[in-house]
Amino acid sequence: MYSYFTEEADTIDELRFKIQSKYGANAKILSIKNESKKGFLGLFPKEMVVGEGYFSNSVSDQYSRTKSIEKEKEKILNNVQNDKLMKDILKNVNEIKSKLDSAPSEPVSAEKPIFKELEKLLIDNDFSYDYIKFIREKIESELPVGKLDDFSYVKSKVFEWISDSIRIVDPEQRSRLETGPRVIVLVGPTGVGKTTTIAKLAANFKLEGNSKKIKIITIDNYRIGAKRQMEIYGEIMEVPVAGVESADELRKQMLIDQGYDIILIDTIGKSPKDFRKLAEMQEILSGCPSKPELYLTIASGIKTADFLEIAAQFSPFKYDSIILTKLDETSRAGNVISAIHKLDCGISYITDGQDVPRDIEKSTKRKILINLIGFNE
Repeated sequence: MYSYFTEEADTIDELRFKIQSKYGANAKILSIKNESKKGFLGLFPKEMVVGEGYFSNSVSDQYSRTKSIEKEKEKILNNVQNDKLMKDILKNVNEIKSKLDSAPSEPVSAEKPIFKELEKLLIDNDFSYDYIKFIREKIESELPVGKLDDFSYVKSKVFEWISDSIRIVDPEQRSRLETGPRVIVLVGPTGVGKTTTIAKLAANFKLEGNSKKIKIITIDNYRIGAKRQMEIYGEIMEVPVAGVESADELRKQMLIDQGYDIILIDTIGKSPKDFRKLAEMQEILSGCPSKPELYLTIASGIKTADFLEIAAQFSPFKYDSIILTKLDETSRAGNVISAIHKLDCGISYITDGQDVPRDIEKSTKRKILINLIGFNE
């Protein structure tokens, strides 16, 4: 079994000493980096050395089990030296002790250089420690020991598992039992490109033809120029744009727009930690007469931990799946794959540029996997 740690110190030497003292000589340091830590009231930042890694508990566990067996052996010898049945039990105890003594202190795969090389590859691709643990467990449980020295084979299997862990949700496959317009709502933090994504979706629906009637509604009345920006997009695409500020206004607008085929709703771009604005936005969206298609919009380049935090903050909206934006701004996809695997949530759309309507498409595994490095070598 493994446990992970994060420690910090003033210098690298102090960090190494701290880790060895706390976790023992078997502790493995995976990464060392410098971070600036804020001081009192956010002032006087201080440069710290931060180390992350893991250590094995197997040696101490084995020692404890062995000591326990020794005590049981002494008890049997002292109490029943001549009892035939007890001699048989003692024999079994000795056999168990012998197996423990000969067992390796760590899993075989963890001792192999191939495992460390693969772990480095996953870290270089920004996969989280939880996801790396998931991959390591699959290697240990599913691959034959004789194949663990073949790095190309192991790497190809890991790539397959990564692909299998990505869930794609086709937005066109959602069953729609209700009559009336198809309503699509985008939520997400500020700066992820919701407004531009709404415009791209509207333009693409227009290009599909079939004389679809499309309407855009914005409830983002807090960001200066947000409504005007959407109106400019609407004028270019010949798509009407309306603004609402309350649940009643949205409800009335939706009744007026029953003749439209698709209604796209742009929402407030606020921090996910601004709970008051999130609650206000949720209240406005309650004006939808039926449950809309609701997508959480997140930028590709953020850390896995931030991705998961945003997903948790927006979970009350009960989003159907994720729209991944700004994929062109990152060369690593491990953070995204780690997060959606942890969330067990699918991806429906991907954007990779600012051009309207070109830089948006339905998500595919290939589009995400091409942002991994080192697997095609």
